[in-house]
Amino acid sequence: MPQSARRTALLLSIACALPGCGLGYYGQLISGGLASLGRARPISQVLDDPAVPEATKTKLRFVQEVRQFGIDEVGQSGDRAFVTYDDDSAVASTATVAYSISAAKKDSFTPYTWDYPFIGRAEYRGFFKIEEAEAERASLDAQGYDTTLGRVSGFSTLGILSDPIRASQIALPDADLAELVLHELSHNTLYKNGDTTYNETMASFVGRNAARRFWQTRRPADSPEAKSTLDTYADEDLIDTFIALVYTTLDAYYNQPISSDEKIAGRQAKFDELAARFESDFRPQLKHPERYAGPGNLKLNNAIILGAYRYRGNLDVYVRVFARLNQNFPALWDVLREASRQTDSFAALEQWLGQ
Repeated sequence: MPQSARRTALLLSIACALPGCGLGYYGQLISGGLASLGRARPISQVLDDPAVPEATKTKLRFVQEVRQFGIDEVGQSGDRAFVTYDDDSAVASTATVAYSISAAKKDSFTPYTWDYPFIGRAEYRGFFKIEEAEAERASLDAQGYDTTLGRVSGFSTLGILSDPIRASQIALPDADLAELVLHELSHNTLYKNGDTTYNETMASFVGRNAARRFWQTRRPADSPEAKSTLDTYADEDLIDTFIALVYTTLDAYYNQPISSDEKIAGRQAKFDELAARFESDFRPQLKHPERYAGPGNLKLNNAIILGAYRYRGNLDVYVRVFARLNQNFPALWDVLREASRQTDSFAALEQWLGQ
Protein backbone atom coordinates (compact mmCIF):
# COMPACT_ATOMS: atom_id res chain seq x y z
CA MET A 1 0.00 0.00 0.00
CA PRO A 2 1.18 3.58 -0.60
CA GLN A 3 2.34 5.54 2.44
CA SER A 4 -0.84 7.65 2.51
CA ALA A 5 -3.00 4.53 2.95
CA ARG A 6 -1.23 3.67 6.18
CA ARG A 7 -1.61 6.89 8.05
CA THR A 8 -3.98 7.06 11.03
CA ALA A 9 -5.31 9.55 13.56
CA LEU A 10 -2.99 8.99 16.54
CA LEU A 11 -4.86 10.89 19.23
CA LEU A 12 -2.43 12.56 21.60
CA SER A 13 -5.36 14.18 23.38
CA ILE A 14 -5.54 10.93 25.33
CA ALA A 15 -2.13 11.55 26.81
CA CYS A 16 -2.84 15.19 27.59
CA ALA A 17 -6.05 14.22 29.37
CA LEU A 18 -4.11 11.92 31.69
CA PRO A 19 -1.24 14.03 33.03
CA GLY A 20 -0.90 11.89 36.14
CA CYS A 21 -0.21 8.72 34.19
CA GLY A 22 3.54 8.41 33.76
CA LEU A 23 3.82 4.68 33.11
CA GLY A 24 2.78 2.17 30.49
CA TYR A 25 1.05 2.99 27.25
CA TYR A 26 0.07 6.58 28.05
CA GLY A 27 3.54 7.36 29.35
CA GLN A 28 5.13 6.87 25.93
CA LEU A 29 2.42 9.00 24.33
CA ILE A 30 3.08 11.79 26.78
CA SER A 31 6.85 11.69 26.34
CA GLY A 32 6.62 11.48 22.56
CA GLY A 33 4.05 14.25 22.34
CA LEU A 34 5.97 16.54 24.66
CA ALA A 35 9.17 15.94 22.73
CA SER A 36 7.45 16.98 19.51
CA LEU A 37 5.85 20.05 21.06
CA GLY A 38 9.16 21.01 22.65
CA ARG A 39 10.91 21.02 19.29
CA ALA A 40 8.18 22.93 17.46
CA ARG A 41 8.70 26.56 16.47
CA PRO A 42 6.27 28.99 14.82
CA ILE A 43 6.58 28.67 11.06
CA SER A 44 7.00 32.45 10.81
CA GLN A 45 10.19 32.17 12.88
CA VAL A 46 11.47 29.27 10.80
CA LEU A 47 10.93 31.24 7.59
CA ASP A 48 12.95 34.14 9.02
CA ASP A 49 15.81 31.90 10.16
CA PRO A 50 18.77 32.18 7.74
CA ALA A 51 20.10 28.81 8.94
CA VAL A 52 17.05 26.93 7.62
CA PRO A 53 17.53 25.57 4.08
CA GLU A 54 15.50 27.25 1.36
CA ALA A 55 14.05 23.88 0.32
CA THR A 56 12.51 23.53 3.79
CA LYS A 57 11.10 27.05 3.63
CA THR A 58 9.56 26.34 0.22
CA LYS A 59 7.78 23.29 1.63
CA LEU A 60 6.55 25.24 4.66
CA ARG A 61 5.16 28.01 2.46
CA PHE A 62 3.34 25.31 0.49
CA VAL A 63 1.85 23.93 3.73
CA GLN A 64 0.70 27.42 4.69
CA GLU A 65 -0.94 27.87 1.29
CA VAL A 66 -2.74 24.52 1.46
CA ARG A 67 -3.84 25.11 5.07
CA GLN A 68 -5.31 28.51 4.20
CA PHE A 69 -7.06 27.01 1.19
CA GLY A 70 -8.64 24.42 3.49
CA ILE A 71 -9.91 27.13 5.81
CA ASP A 72 -11.08 29.60 3.17
CA GLU A 73 -12.33 27.36 0.36
CA VAL A 74 -13.15 24.01 1.99
CA GLY A 75 -14.60 25.32 5.26
CA GLN A 76 -12.20 23.40 7.47
CA SER A 77 -11.28 24.32 11.01
CA GLY A 78 -7.64 25.32 11.15
CA ASP A 79 -7.54 26.10 14.88
CA ARG A 80 -3.86 25.94 15.80
CA ALA A 81 -2.97 23.13 13.43
CA PHE A 82 0.09 23.43 11.19
CA VAL A 83 1.21 26.86 12.33
CA THR A 84 4.38 25.45 13.94
CA TYR A 85 7.21 23.29 12.60
CA ASP A 86 8.82 20.30 14.31
CA ASP A 87 12.22 19.44 12.88
CA ASP A 88 12.02 15.71 13.59
CA SER A 89 14.65 15.17 10.90
CA ALA A 90 15.83 11.91 12.46
CA VAL A 91 12.87 10.22 10.73
CA ALA A 92 12.36 12.61 7.82
CA SER A 93 13.78 10.18 5.28
CA THR A 94 10.97 7.69 5.94
CA ALA A 95 8.15 10.22 6.44
CA THR A 96 7.38 8.53 9.75
CA VAL A 97 5.89 10.47 12.66
CA ALA A 98 4.88 7.43 14.71
CA TYR A 99 3.63 3.86 14.36
CA SER A 100 0.17 2.32 14.40
CA ILE A 101 -0.99 -1.20 15.20
CA SER A 102 -4.30 -2.72 14.13
CA ALA A 103 -5.59 -6.28 14.28
CA ALA A 104 -8.47 -8.45 13.12
CA LYS A 105 -9.74 -12.00 13.39
CA LYS A 106 -8.36 -14.46 10.86
CA ASP A 107 -11.77 -15.80 9.78
CA SER A 108 -13.69 -12.51 9.44
CA PHE A 109 -13.30 -8.76 9.17
CA THR A 110 -13.93 -8.32 12.89
CA PRO A 111 -11.49 -5.71 14.19
CA TYR A 112 -9.69 -5.76 17.50
CA THR A 113 -10.55 -2.54 19.32
CA TRP A 114 -9.10 -0.52 22.19
CA ASP A 115 -10.97 1.68 24.67
CA TYR A 116 -9.78 5.25 25.14
CA PRO A 117 -10.91 8.03 27.49
CA PHE A 118 -13.15 10.64 25.90
CA ILE A 119 -12.97 9.33 22.32
CA GLY A 120 -14.46 5.88 22.93
CA ARG A 121 -13.36 2.76 21.06
CA ALA A 122 -10.89 2.84 18.19
CA GLU A 123 -9.52 0.21 15.83
CA TYR A 124 -5.87 1.21 16.11
CA ARG A 125 -3.24 1.91 18.73
CA GLY A 126 -0.50 4.45 18.23
CA PHE A 127 3.11 4.48 19.42
CA PHE A 128 6.06 6.81 19.12
CA LYS A 129 8.58 4.03 19.76
CA ILE A 130 8.90 1.18 17.27
CA GLU A 131 9.98 -1.23 20.02
CA GLU A 132 6.72 -0.73 21.92
CA ALA A 133 4.68 -1.09 18.73
CA GLU A 134 6.44 -4.34 17.90
CA ALA A 135 5.79 -5.67 21.43
CA GLU A 136 2.07 -4.92 21.10
CA ARG A 137 2.00 -6.63 17.73
CA ALA A 138 3.75 -9.72 19.12
CA SER A 139 1.17 -9.94 21.89
CA LEU A 140 -1.71 -9.82 19.42
CA ASP A 141 0.00 -12.34 17.13
CA ALA A 142 0.30 -14.70 20.11
CA GLN A 143 -3.44 -14.35 20.72
CA GLY A 144 -4.15 -15.54 17.17
CA TYR A 145 -5.03 -12.26 15.46
CA ASP A 146 -3.94 -11.00 12.07
CA THR A 147 -1.93 -7.84 12.67
CA THR A 148 -0.34 -4.98 10.77
CA LEU A 149 2.18 -2.40 11.91
CA GLY A 150 2.14 0.76 9.84
CA ARG A 151 4.12 3.97 9.69
CA VAL A 152 2.12 7.08 10.51
CA SER A 153 2.81 10.14 8.38
CA GLY A 154 0.18 12.35 10.02
CA PHE A 155 -2.19 12.62 12.95
CA SER A 156 -4.57 15.10 14.52
CA THR A 157 -5.24 15.99 18.14
CA LEU A 158 -8.65 17.33 17.03
CA GLY A 159 -7.71 20.92 17.79
CA ILE A 160 -6.78 20.22 21.43
CA LEU A 161 -3.09 20.87 20.79
CA SER A 162 -1.20 22.98 18.29
CA ASP A 163 -0.35 20.15 15.91
CA PRO A 164 2.92 21.01 14.14
CA ILE A 165 3.86 20.16 10.61
CA ARG A 166 6.94 17.97 10.76
CA ALA A 167 10.11 17.44 8.74
CA SER A 168 8.96 13.84 8.30
CA GLN A 169 5.80 15.13 6.62
CA ILE A 170 7.27 17.79 4.36
CA ALA A 171 9.56 15.05 3.04
CA LEU A 172 6.50 13.74 1.20
CA PRO A 173 5.85 14.66 -2.44
CA ASP A 174 3.64 17.76 -2.75
CA ALA A 175 0.66 15.71 -3.97
CA ASP A 176 0.74 13.55 -0.83
CA LEU A 177 1.57 16.47 1.45
CA ALA A 178 -1.42 18.51 0.30
CA GLU A 179 -3.73 15.54 0.79
CA LEU A 180 -2.27 14.85 4.24
CA VAL A 181 -2.76 18.44 5.44
CA LEU A 182 -6.35 18.55 4.22
CA HIS A 183 -7.05 15.05 5.61
CA GLU A 184 -5.89 16.05 9.10
CA LEU A 185 -7.76 19.36 9.00
CA SER A 186 -10.88 17.31 8.28
CA HIS A 187 -10.44 15.58 11.63
CA ASN A 188 -10.19 19.01 13.29
CA THR A 189 -13.45 19.97 11.61
CA LEU A 190 -15.54 16.87 12.37
CA TYR A 191 -15.02 13.89 14.66
CA LYS A 192 -17.49 11.21 15.74
CA ASN A 193 -16.65 9.45 18.97
CA GLY A 194 -16.21 5.70 18.65
CA ASP A 195 -16.65 5.46 14.87
CA THR A 196 -13.22 4.96 13.31
CA THR A 197 -14.53 4.05 9.86
CA TYR A 198 -16.75 7.11 9.49
CA ASN A 199 -14.02 9.43 10.73
CA GLU A 200 -11.34 8.05 8.44
CA THR A 201 -13.40 7.60 5.27
CA MET A 202 -14.78 11.11 5.70
CA ALA A 203 -11.30 12.56 6.09
CA SER A 204 -9.99 10.49 3.17
CA PHE A 205 -12.75 11.66 0.85
CA VAL A 206 -12.56 15.32 1.85
CA GLY A 207 -8.76 15.34 2.00
CA ARG A 208 -8.25 14.01 -1.50
CA ASN A 209 -11.05 15.95 -3.14
CA ALA A 210 -10.04 19.17 -1.44
CA ALA A 211 -6.46 18.54 -2.60
CA ARG A 212 -7.76 17.92 -6.13
CA ARG A 213 -9.64 21.24 -5.99
CA PHE A 214 -6.49 22.98 -4.75
CA TRP A 215 -4.43 21.80 -7.71
CA GLN A 216 -7.24 22.56 -10.16
CA THR A 217 -7.72 26.13 -8.96
CA ARG A 218 -4.37 27.22 -7.54
CA ARG A 219 -2.01 25.89 -10.21
CA PRO A 220 -2.03 26.24 -14.02
CA ALA A 221 -4.06 23.33 -15.35
CA ASP A 222 -1.58 22.64 -18.14
CA SER A 223 1.50 22.60 -15.90
CA PRO A 224 3.35 19.27 -15.71
CA GLU A 225 3.17 19.39 -11.90
CA ALA A 226 -0.62 19.81 -11.83
CA LYS A 227 -1.20 17.16 -14.47
CA SER A 228 1.01 14.63 -12.68
CA THR A 229 -0.67 15.36 -9.34
CA LEU A 230 -4.19 15.02 -10.72
CA ASP A 231 -3.16 11.76 -12.36
CA THR A 232 -1.93 10.61 -8.95
CA TYR A 233 -5.32 11.35 -7.39
CA ALA A 234 -7.08 9.54 -10.24
CA ASP A 235 -4.87 6.52 -9.50
CA GLU A 236 -5.87 6.71 -5.85
CA ASP A 237 -9.54 6.67 -6.87
CA LEU A 238 -8.87 3.50 -8.86
CA ILE A 239 -7.11 1.91 -5.88
CA ASP A 240 -10.18 2.72 -3.78
CA THR A 241 -12.27 0.71 -6.23
CA PHE A 242 -9.88 -2.22 -5.98
CA ILE A 243 -9.86 -2.16 -2.18
CA ALA A 244 -13.67 -2.17 -2.13
CA LEU A 245 -13.60 -5.18 -4.45
CA VAL A 246 -11.14 -7.00 -2.18
CA TYR A 247 -13.21 -6.33 0.91
CA THR A 248 -16.58 -7.30 -0.55
CA THR A 249 -15.18 -10.46 -2.18
CA LEU A 250 -13.54 -11.68 1.02
CA ASP A 251 -16.42 -10.60 3.24
CA ALA A 252 -18.73 -12.79 1.15
CA TYR A 253 -16.22 -15.64 1.45
CA TYR A 254 -16.01 -15.33 5.24
CA ASN A 255 -19.78 -15.28 5.56
CA GLN A 256 -20.14 -18.71 3.98
CA PRO A 257 -21.62 -21.47 6.19
CA ILE A 258 -18.29 -23.26 6.63
CA SER A 259 -16.05 -23.73 9.65
CA SER A 260 -13.49 -21.21 10.85
CA ASP A 261 -10.67 -23.63 10.02
CA GLU A 262 -11.95 -24.00 6.45
CA LYS A 263 -12.16 -20.24 6.01
CA ILE A 264 -8.60 -19.74 7.21
CA ALA A 265 -7.28 -22.63 5.11
CA GLY A 266 -8.91 -21.35 1.93
CA ARG A 267 -8.34 -17.63 2.21
CA GLN A 268 -4.84 -17.57 0.67
CA ALA A 269 -6.29 -18.76 -2.62
CA LYS A 270 -8.67 -15.79 -2.51
CA PHE A 271 -5.79 -13.43 -1.75
CA ASP A 272 -3.89 -14.81 -4.74
CA GLU A 273 -6.88 -14.48 -7.07
CA LEU A 274 -7.38 -10.85 -6.09
CA ALA A 275 -3.68 -10.06 -6.48
CA ALA A 276 -3.82 -11.49 -10.02
CA ARG A 277 -6.93 -9.42 -10.70
CA PHE A 278 -5.05 -6.28 -9.69
CA GLU A 279 -2.26 -7.02 -12.14
CA SER A 280 -4.58 -7.90 -15.04
CA ASP A 281 -7.41 -5.38 -14.61
CA PHE A 282 -6.20 -2.48 -12.47
CA ARG A 283 -2.48 -1.93 -12.98
CA PRO A 284 -2.88 -1.27 -16.75
CA GLN A 285 -5.21 1.64 -15.93
CA LEU A 286 -2.81 3.39 -13.54
CA LYS A 287 -1.11 6.60 -14.67
CA HIS A 288 1.74 6.10 -12.21
CA PRO A 289 1.97 2.31 -11.80
CA GLU A 290 5.45 2.59 -10.29
CA ARG A 291 3.91 3.96 -7.09
CA TYR A 292 2.12 0.72 -6.35
CA ALA A 293 3.92 -2.50 -5.48
CA GLY A 294 0.67 -4.44 -5.78
CA PRO A 295 -0.94 -6.91 -3.37
CA GLY A 296 1.07 -9.79 -4.79
CA ASN A 297 4.14 -8.29 -3.12
CA LEU A 298 2.48 -8.15 0.31
CA LYS A 299 1.77 -10.93 2.74
CA LEU A 300 -1.91 -10.09 2.89
CA ASN A 301 -4.01 -10.65 5.97
CA ASN A 302 -7.32 -9.38 7.30
CA ALA A 303 -5.75 -6.59 9.36
CA ILE A 304 -4.02 -5.13 6.29
CA ILE A 305 -7.18 -5.33 4.19
CA LEU A 306 -9.44 -3.96 6.92
CA GLY A 307 -6.97 -1.16 7.56
CA ALA A 308 -7.09 -0.12 3.91
CA TYR A 309 -10.88 -0.40 3.83
CA ARG A 310 -11.14 1.66 7.01
CA TYR A 311 -9.76 4.62 5.06
CA ARG A 312 -10.90 3.81 1.55
CA GLY A 313 -14.14 1.86 1.76
CA ASN A 314 -17.66 3.26 1.54
CA LEU A 315 -16.37 6.26 -0.42
CA ASP A 316 -19.04 5.93 -3.10
CA VAL A 317 -21.67 7.34 -0.76
CA TYR A 318 -19.58 10.49 -0.26
CA VAL A 319 -19.13 10.78 -4.04
CA ARG A 320 -22.90 10.73 -4.54
CA VAL A 321 -23.60 13.18 -1.71
CA PHE A 322 -20.95 15.60 -3.02
CA ALA A 323 -22.36 15.38 -6.55
CA ARG A 324 -25.88 16.09 -5.26
CA LEU A 325 -24.49 19.22 -3.58
CA ASN A 326 -22.81 20.36 -6.82
CA GLN A 327 -19.42 19.78 -5.14
CA ASN A 328 -20.02 22.48 -2.57
CA PHE A 329 -17.72 21.85 0.40
CA PRO A 330 -19.47 24.07 3.01
CA ALA A 331 -22.78 22.37 2.21
CA LEU A 332 -21.07 18.98 2.45
CA TRP A 333 -19.96 19.70 6.02
CA ASP A 334 -23.58 20.35 7.03
CA VAL A 335 -24.65 16.94 5.70
CA LEU A 336 -21.66 15.10 7.16
CA ARG A 337 -22.13 16.73 10.55
CA GLU A 338 -25.79 15.76 10.70
CA ALA A 339 -24.95 12.18 9.68
CA SER A 340 -22.32 12.03 12.43
CA ARG A 341 -25.08 12.54 15.00
CA GLN A 342 -26.78 9.31 13.91
CA THR A 343 -25.85 5.85 15.14
CA ASP A 344 -25.25 4.56 11.60
CA SER A 345 -23.79 7.52 9.75
CA PHE A 346 -23.52 5.71 6.40
CA ALA A 347 -27.19 4.73 6.57
CA ALA A 348 -27.98 8.36 7.39
CA LEU A 349 -26.16 9.52 4.26
CA GLU A 350 -28.04 6.98 2.14
CA GLN A 351 -31.30 8.19 3.67
CA TRP A 352 -30.39 11.79 2.84
CA LEU A 353 -29.71 10.75 -0.77
CA GLY A 354 -33.11 9.08 -0.96
CA GLN A 355 -35.00 12.19 0.05
